[in-house]
Amino acid sequence: MSMENICGAIFFITGAIDFYYFDKILKAEYSRHYDQWLKDGSPIGFFWVPKGAKLLAGGFSRDISSFKWIFSSPDWAYNDKEVMKYLKIMRISGAIGVIAWLIIVIGVVTKYA
Repeated sequence: MSMENICGAIFFITGAIDFYYFDKILKAEYSRHYDQWLKDGSPIGFFWVPKGAKLLAGGFSRDISSFKWIFSSPDWAYNDKEVMKYLKIMRISGAIGVIAWLIIVIGVVTKYA
């Protein structure tokens, strides 16, 4: 099996992990910090759509929240150890996924350059 195939599998797996933990964080926001969920634009998850969310607007809000949460924890999460753990897992998994993606790109570029 080539390095690109291994990294492709890692990239796919870490993506699924990121989506799964994003949804867990979103469920916590929706159930325990509903007002903040509304302020965030009522985002939807990757595998879960909260009751009352709109797909198009919620998808846009999801993209914004998922990007913001990579770099900073939302204020409502600091006192929630479970959510902070999920954010950490999501960030580590995302970093591994980015590294795997970079290895794929470098491998393809050097192979065909």
